[in-house]
Amino acid sequence: MEDIEVTFIIKALNEEENIAACIESCIREAEPYTSEIILVDSLSVDKTVEIAKQYPVRIVQFENQSDVSCGAAPQLGYQYSKGEYIYLLD
Repeated sequence: MEDIEVTFIIKALNEEENIAACIESCIREAEPYTSEIILVDSLSVDKTVEIAKQYPVRIVQFENQSDVSCGAAPQLGYQYSKGEYIYLLD
């Protein structure tokens, strides 16, 4: 298993109109690195997760609405990250 250099963490809530472009941008920027992309979904009720599943990303979601907060999303993504460096997209 290769060491991951950069982890891109994307925070999302109901971003179906923007999530594909965001993920595609991360994929382009990650190209020169050994990287991973993690989508942290805050229990979206639109097609955010469905769209994200079409890409090579890891999707993590909160279990309870009461756990969702601005600061909790980066923390959840960090718990799953393997990168030496973290790039957070809000």
